[in-house]
Amino acid sequence: MKALGLSKSTYYHWKHYQTSRHDKQDTILKSQIFEIWKNNYKAYGYPRITIAMRRIGVVIGPNRVYRLMQELGIRSLMGRRFKKPGTHVDYSQRPNLIKNHPIGTIWRADITYLELRPGTWVYLSTIFDQASKQIIAFNIGKEMA
Repeated sequence: MKALGLSKSTYYHWKHYQTSRHDKQDTILKSQIFEIWKNNYKAYGYPRITIAMRRIGVVIGPNRVYRLMQELGIRSLMGRRFKKPGTHVDYSQRPNLIKNHPIGTIWRADITYLELRPGTWVYLSTIFDQASKQIIAFNIGKEMA
């Protein structure tokens, strides 16, 4: 004992240790969680696994599923889908003011979202000449402003 630097009480505690009921339940739940995760293409995260466990009659909370998944070292392989910023207007549709304009006097502008890599977006702003069908100017920025 002295060679390992352990006290006698530590040794006897280890020797007479019995796994608790909670630890035994966790072992069973871990195997069920792993099977559900594997059978669903490793795409389920803790919320869906919680729902699947409840469907098979196991009463378990999402925090416990989350903890057990961390102990198993598993997580969903699916990331969250990036939601583009939306536009919202508080007024009705405006009338088409360029419909009856003479050709050659109309420029159009457009803003396009471009995804460089997952989760990273830039904005491409262009000005287009309606008569010559050419882009007159453009600008790329990280913000829409």
